[in-house]
Amino acid sequence: MEGRRIFIEPKQSLWKGRQDGSGPLHQRFFQKARCVSLKDFPIISGNPPVILGFSCDEGVRRNQGRVGARKAPDEIRKFLGGIPCTLKGNTPLFDVGNILCQNGKLEESQQELGKTVDLLLSRGAFPIIFGGGHETAFGHYLGARKYLGEDSRIGIINIDAHFDMRDESQATSGTMFKQILDLDPKAGYLVLGIQR
Repeated sequence: MEGRRIFIEPKQSLWKGRQDGSGPLHQRFFQKARCVSLKDFPIISGNPPVILGFSCDEGVRRNQGRVGARKAPDEIRKFLGGIPCTLKGNTPLFDVGNILCQNGKLEESQQELGKTVDLLLSRGAFPIIFGGGHETAFGHYLGARKYLGEDSRIGIINIDAHFDMRDESQATSGTMFKQILDLDPKAGYLVLGIQR
């Protein structure tokens, strides 16, 4: 699979926690999470949350940052599994696995993320992306844009210490909002928390 993106199937074994009871007031996220292969993901109603990991730190590496973000999606699942579940009633929580960036193929991985987000939206899901570096935002945008169509307006709220509007020759974890605004001049962009 040299030079290709890989999709890693979800692992129910990552979802663990303490069982305090079976009633809705005692539920933790591990009791709610249901792993479903993306190829078998059904058309659903109610826009339930669907977790999709983007196992990538290539943008961070290109930005000369500290790598390790590729491990984050599974670490977030492990942590989330043990905390009290805040989803209401019978709202399901699906996990469809991770997109893995291999051999520095960030742009291809972002395209794959976009296709997957579009697929999930078209099947009635509300995708929640666990990154990875901030380069996750560009792939997420690509999927939302494809699903919504060219005539829809998209608004972005970036809560960060950095604008992430760098003008580089290749994508990094600091270029995604410039990439988005270059492609989509109608997109709204609000940033909160900028450091001096």
